[in-house]
Amino acid sequence: VGSTTQPSSDKITDAGNINPRELAFTQQFLIWAFIASIIALFYKPLFILVTPFAVWCLYRTAVVLKLPAGWRLFYLFTGLIPAASLLIPALASVGPVLSLLALLRLNARATKALKDAGVKVGLLGVKTNDIPPRSS
Repeated sequence: VGSTTQPSSDKITDAGNINPRELAFTQQFLIWAFIASIIALFYKPLFILVTPFAVWCLYRTAVVLKLPAGWRLFYLFTGLIPAASLLIPALASVGPVLSLLALLRLNARATKALKDAGVKVGLLGVKTNDIPPRSS
């Protein structure tokens, strides 16, 4: 009787199941959300504008990566923490950092999935010229 090995919990997705073009675009938005979140760390009222964008980027990237629903909700709620930190002072010191960590983790997953699909990924995501063409 052969033993079956369980896939690693850190396995992203099968590179053939994702749409590299869509993932490349959502990763670029995710990187911009990360940069905007860092700027918002120094000017707290900016979180009111950055949070909806970051939440959308987190959730959209999780959908494109075809992560399970539980992980999608995790990233969705993690993106909302900075807004909650404006209302709940106890979250003010850790909320934005948790959101930044979620953005970084999801960006790493997107980068790995794109590299597995054979797409060249740089520091700020995939160059516009390197984004795979639309598949017919």
